[in-house]
Amino acid sequence: LREALDYLRDETVAIFKKCGKKYFLNPELTRNNYINVILDRSESNVKSFQEEFFMPDLTEEELVTVLCEKLDSCVSGSAEDALCTLLPKKLLYVILLRAGLKADTQSSKLFIPDIQKLAHEMKAFRLPVVSTKDFTMAQVTAGGVTLSGVHTKTMESKLQKGLYLTGELLDVDGTCGGYNLQFAFATGILAGTAAGR
Repeated sequence: LREALDYLRDETVAIFKKCGKKYFLNPELTRNNYINVILDRSESNVKSFQEEFFMPDLTEEELVTVLCEKLDSCVSGSAEDALCTLLPKKLLYVILLRAGLKADTQSSKLFIPDIQKLAHEMKAFRLPVVSTKDFTMAQVTAGGVTLSGVHTKTMESKLQKGLYLTGELLDVDGTCGGYNLQFAFATGILAGTAAGR
């Protein structure tokens, strides 16, 4: 498990450093200070973190320039193809629709007024959170038995011989993206192997 997590960390650090420069003023400092957001998710703290570490907002005019460059680099492709590196495709599709444009419109067919509408919709887009789902819909639960309560090579409880604890039974939770599943699989393999001996 340790080797797998170390490998995952080493592989993702290089990607984060490369891609993080697009979004953060200092990717390493941003990563290191994100713990403050995890510990205090208040709106003022999140906003303060974003203001300090994220790239400054582009004005609508600056965004028009960026959009023009992206569209010019893909004149034979669709608007969606040209702009998919700026936004996730599903979000891009919604913003294109709100701007009155079709995702499959050829990039070369978009003119300055279209691009200005697109930039305006990108800047004005808000996605308010109105509620959360109940516990049955939770992807990850926090809490559980601390890792100091198990033998980490076997996942056997230190208090109850023959009791093996894995996955979300332990006080380990990661962000979405497969980390929790990987932890569940890895600890399950450790526990299953140890229990089968």
